[in-house]
Amino acid sequence: MAGLAVVLLLIFFNNYWSNQFLKSSVLSVFKKPMGISYSFLNQTKQWVTSWFKTGELLRENTVLQAENRQLVSANLKIAELEKENNFLRKGLGVVKRKSFQVAVARVFHQQFNGQSQTSLIDIGDNEKIKVGMPVIFDGEVLYGVIKEVYLTSALVYLITDPRVILSVKIKDEQAERAEIMGRSRGALADGLSLELIANQEEIKVGDLVITSGLDDLPSALLVGKIRTVKTDPGAIFKEINIEPVFKSLLVDRVFVLKVF
Repeated sequence: MAGLAVVLLLIFFNNYWSNQFLKSSVLSVFKKPMGISYSFLNQTKQWVTSWFKTGELLRENTVLQAENRQLVSANLKIAELEKENNFLRKGLGVVKRKSFQVAVARVFHQQFNGQSQTSLIDIGDNEKIKVGMPVIFDGEVLYGVIKEVYLTSALVYLITDPRVILSVKIKDEQAERAEIMGRSRGALADGLSLELIANQEEIKVGDLVITSGLDDLPSALLVGKIRTVKTDPGAIFKEINIEPVFKSLLVDRVFVLKVF
């Protein structure tokens, strides 16, 4: 019996160690491939997750860009409406103060060259516009004079055009002297020249130049400011240059004075 027990014990231990060896062998064979497979699956998971996140970010970015464009467009519309309201408010203020009858127009073309300075506005005979009507903007700033009228548009000679001659007066902002009468003529890129001002007259840089009302235009429309004054002792008149107000402003809407 003892011998049989020993034999059975040896068989048991032999089988146990054989199974352990087999397990170890199998594990050693598949361990590395399984590790590689796990690493590949993990990387694939991370890549797929990253791809979905990237797609979501791109979609979110597209939505934000669209919303930003809409916001910019809305702000531009608001700014344009505010600009138009300010323009109308100033013009209507002049209408109420001076009992003018006006027509609102848009400037759709300007032409500045070495011989003339003109613009086209989008109203004409359809709004009973007539040759000789003054064109103003930004309150009481003189822009030009209507010279040709078409069915739905009109040609404006700007006050800087050499063909435009105005009866004006020079106003001292400090009211230290009486107003001085003169004549302005368009000087293209140089603004306007002021003529017929005698050498003995006191004219200062910065003095205001306004319409006199002695020609076919209303009085007290702002033409510009004195930019330079030159006095030649041997001459009768001063050489004076005027800087027009409208040159420093963007003009896209104007009022045509129909009755004044």
